[in-house]
Amino acid sequence: MNNPTPFKITFHMQTPLCLGHPWVNGEGLIDYLMFRETLGEDYYNLPTNQIITPINLPESPLKKTKINGLSVAHCSVAQFDVCLEQAGTVMVYKRFDESTCHKIDTTVRKINIGSGQFKAYAMRLPYLPATKVTFYCCGDMDEVARLVGFLAGLGKKTAIGYGAIKSFSVEETDIDYSLYKDFKAMRPLPCAMGFDSAEKMVLAYKTPYWAKENHVPCVPPGAMLSRIAK
Repeated sequence: MNNPTPFKITFHMQTPLCLGHPWVNGEGLIDYLMFRETLGEDYYNLPTNQIITPINLPESPLKKTKINGLSVAHCSVAQFDVCLEQAGTVMVYKRFDESTCHKIDTTVRKINIGSGQFKAYAMRLPYLPATKVTFYCCGDMDEVARLVGFLAGLGKKTAIGYGAIKSFSVEETDIDYSLYKDFKAMRPLPCAMGFDSAEKMVLAYKTPYWAKENHVPCVPPGAMLSRIAK
């Protein structure tokens, strides 16, 4: 990538966010938008827990730094305008709609709502009343801005109204804050790359986050760095 640009993306939220994880990873959002654009409707038919790499997937618009065989994308986790003390919880329900069960294409006479595809549940999720969410990045600013324009929401349960985006802006910054800012980690930073801190966790340092091979000892987001990779 020639002349990557440091920039920040600021989302102005219309509704609060529901989170299923302590962080919203910016790299994951960009990869998700790229996969969805490349595969179209086929994206929603991908096998579960299987890494799929489309042959024609374009190069990531994010700058990558490679050290000791590991590579991290220059994209921070979400920075919220509220502190954790303001977080709460919300109960989210999923119920089986018996009035339309005759439309299910199956030969089974009894639908199992205790597990599987039609499982009914009540789930308590963290609730964050953020009005502004910021990501720091470095790379192709115009391409990232184009991709982000297709994003309807942030966090979990966007289909029922949580995390709705009212507007967003993309602005160039003087300094690249995508990895760390004021010696504070802005994303998971692998210790094997030369980063160190009094706080360490085993975290996924790249997508897909569920893949075990991507989990290594890292400095977690928000931790103060005692050593920075060179």
